Amino acid sequence: MLGDAGDDQLTGGEGENTFIYEINLPPDAEENEDYKFGDDKITDFGDGDTLILGDLNGDNAFNDFTFEEVNGNTLITFSDGRGSILLEGVGRDQISFNDQTGQVTFTGNANPQVATDQDPQNPDLDDDDDDIFTIV
Repeated sequence: MLGDAGDDQLTGGEGENTFIYEINLPPDAEENEDYKFGDDKITDFGDGDTLILGDLNGDNAFNDFTFEEVNGNTLITFSDGRGSILLEGVGRDQISFNDQTGQVTFTGNANPQVATDQDPQNPDLDDDDDDIFTIV
């Protein structure tokens, strides 16, 4: 499922889902600074789901976005006005963010976590219960 640019509502359904937000550029290609993801909403982010936020400006750091809680939802806003992701029904204290991989996972915990020493999980592409959504 491709969300493409523009405002999208994404629902992964049952099973473990992976939502990916990144800009894939070939080597030596210039970044399109005008590209925008839009303002997206993920309606069912929960247990087993993963959100991968890419290195949007090519500086090898996963810091091109901010997290804030808005009315019981988590709002992730991309830098430079590239858009946002609303995790509907998920408070900021229910997710963890790995600043080494750009990976956001649902913890259900009451305390937010930032993991720095974990390897990224590779989604199982052969399992019909795992869905991968790449938003380009």
